[in-house]
Amino acid sequence: MFRLVQTLFLLLLFILAPQGFWAEVFSPKTPLAGVILGLFLVSQGLALAFSGPIPPKTSKLEQPEAGDEPAPQPTAGSPRDRRVKQKDIVDYFLELYRHQMKAAPDAPADAQLVETRRDQGSNLYLLRIKQGDKWYERRMTIANIGEDAAARSRVFYVIYNKHIIVKIPPKPVTDFSIYINQMRGEWAIARRLAPRECIVPRLAGLLSLYHQFGDAQGLSWQALEEKYIAWAAKVPRYQEKLMINGAFAFFMELSTENFLGKVFADIHDSKKRLAEEMRANPDICKDSRVFEGRYGDMDIGVCFDLQRIYQGLERSVEEALDSKQNGESFSLHRLPQWFCDSLAGQEPTHQETGLKLSTHRAISQAVAKCMEQNEEGLETYRTAMREHVSRIMFQQNKPKIAGLVVNILDMLAWLNEKKVALRDIKPDNLLVVGEPGQYPGFLSTPERFLIGFIDVETSVVFDPDWDGEIKQPPLAGTPVYATASHLFDNSLIKALFSDLGLILHLQDWHAVVGLIFKAAVNRTLFENAARNLGSVAKIMQSPQARHQDPVHFAREASRVFWNGAATEFHQKIRRHKATLSQLQIAVPGSCRGVLLSHMEDARKAIVERMGSRVGSQTAVSGEKGREKLLSATQEMIVRKRKKIQDASPEPSESQKELLSLLADLSGYKARIGVLEKALGFLEKEKPVIPADVLLAGMFHRVLAASYDQAWGSLVRSSEED
Repeated sequence: MFRLVQTLFLLLLFILAPQGFWAEVFSPKTPLAGVILGLFLVSQGLALAFSGPIPPKTSKLEQPEAGDEPAPQPTAGSPRDRRVKQKDIVDYFLELYRHQMKAAPDAPADAQLVETRRDQGSNLYLLRIKQGDKWYERRMTIANIGEDAAARSRVFYVIYNKHIIVKIPPKPVTDFSIYINQMRGEWAIARRLAPRECIVPRLAGLLSLYHQFGDAQGLSWQALEEKYIAWAAKVPRYQEKLMINGAFAFFMELSTENFLGKVFADIHDSKKRLAEEMRANPDICKDSRVFEGRYGDMDIGVCFDLQRIYQGLERSVEEALDSKQNGESFSLHRLPQWFCDSLAGQEPTHQETGLKLSTHRAISQAVAKCMEQNEEGLETYRTAMREHVSRIMFQQNKPKIAGLVVNILDMLAWLNEKKVALRDIKPDNLLVVGEPGQYPGFLSTPERFLIGFIDVETSVVFDPDWDGEIKQPPLAGTPVYATASHLFDNSLIKALFSDLGLILHLQDWHAVVGLIFKAAVNRTLFENAARNLGSVAKIMQSPQARHQDPVHFAREASRVFWNGAATEFHQKIRRHKATLSQLQIAVPGSCRGVLLSHMEDARKAIVERMGSRVGSQTAVSGEKGREKLLSATQEMIVRKRKKIQDASPEPSESQKELLSLLADLSGYKARIGVLEKALGFLEKEKPVIPADVLLAGMFHRVLAASYDQAWGSLVRSSEED
């Protein structure tokens, strides 16, 4: 615009100027020439400053053909400029509401945050559209799901008439054909996993709000999707209805809101129960017999410390009320309840106590000061109470937890049968599918529900006969459930392990181990190992790894990851052994054979490797000596090592070689023992196995294939193992 005004201005100067004017102006004798020339240059500079860049010429090859409609382009606010946020999703549904109300494009509209539900991690919005003099309203709920990492899709859970998942890829998808091909890949996985419920992105749910087909009745969902694909391909403006901030989003409709993560939270959410427990027994502040009667297994010292703190509070309240001299009496019999309510984070309000404001304030201040001065002692009490409540809730919910574990194993067996590796198993990607009106009661009976799937973007079929070869899946996964091999492409996995399909399947085994641990104790198993994945990524992204010897660097990256994962696994299983050993899992028939064959394969592989290690060493000579090593128990080997170390603080070279051999054998023997213990349970006709034994057997099966198969023994076992 500025350039147009500038050009018109110069034309008028030339046209309207008297004859001979410009010749006189630009005469060397006329100083006005410099002024005018300067003004021209300034205006030209302003024009360049305020105008956009000149678009490059389009090559002949890039020119659109006649009759083609332009493909939708990303808007200025596309994810290339900024990541999609919750507000962008709200704005998208506000525009959808505008369409449903048949409101004009310029009709006033807004979205107001009504409520933040921190316990659910969700926000409630009020969507408003004005038509004429009247505002029309409706509500929607939205929550973020999963981690907010730049390399991962952003996922939102929306309640707008239906339960909808909105997934925004980290790399914007603006080509309709690429968008559809990605969805078709997920539809193929869903068909293979049928009849088990598998939620995948679809078009019809949203596009049916803009256009409906008369013959849609009776069509399968796949056939209906194909009709909408053909229709949207012909009418590109409707493709924009599937875009948020100029890039395509993936929409999935849910038949249930019971994500496995929500189910875990429902089972283990002890906050409400803890508050109820702390408020229910105010007499423990003054009578230790009440404490012993209810918490006999708890350290009585916790009670004595609490009573000492309370006695100090009584004195402070008496002094505070005496100093007020307001004439209102307050019975100290009410103080224990007030104190316990405050400990639970639910201090009584002025209205609830019925006291004068000055009296309520004096007592409230005394309680707050007491809690501040005794923060350490009160936190010890809270910790003891949390542990007590957790133990009670675990006992009450043990049948439900066991039911969940049974069906998680059944899900793993189903994936094995269908030769599908999900590769991103986590609580937010799994659904608990049962009769909604009977939740959560049906959790105690595995036959009454199943585990379904949602978001199979990272999945791959590991059956080469299905499509000629195993396709390359995305190099992605959720860190706390992922392995180092999630960051290796197919060719690299083949070079390291040879059996690509096995490694892809065992990626799901590793995730299931973390999932079962989470179900049992509500803790993350591979938290530190997840942080090590950052080191793996850095190693694999280095120029040396990419161009010199990728296999060498992948091997080193795996060593870093699995050493950390194994250490963390053993530490946490030991820490929670008392809980895990109480959880008895009735292994479903669908999974028994899978577990048996995999663990037996792992045991045989470790025995073979142990034999190779003994056969290749020179520290012990003779056939009898080697046989003695192979037949020795782990306890015998540990004692032998200790004896050598005690006798020789500075061992010789030959002793060092022997100690190294014994350390390796100790590790092999320990891991064989773990697998044989699990196999002992699984070989029974109707196996029931403690959760700690199940987890150990499954984890060591993953180790045997994902680490040892390529390069020897893992972590040298200590006496604790």
